[in-house]
Amino acid sequence: MMKLLRKLMIDCDTSAHYCDKIQYNEATFKERLHYKMHVLVCKICKSHSALNTKLTAACNRANLITMPAKDKEVLKAKIDKEIGQ
Repeated sequence: MMKLLRKLMIDCDTSAHYCDKIQYNEATFKERLHYKMHVLVCKICKSHSALNTKLTAACNRANLITMPAKDKEVLKAKIDKEIGQ
């Protein structure tokens, strides 16, 4: 039984990584299971998860718009030109 528990438990760094993957629906079943087992015993990671969820929700509500690729290329060329002088 203890060997099984040791295999299921992960460290906090791995838990944070899995938390991010879960929020973007990229986590496997095994990663989700390991994460849930860890959060049951680690209050810090549980708090991190709650804050991460709030941040994701705020970003989704903000309707953030990124710069179009064409504008990025123009800006990059301009910066490269300035640095080259």
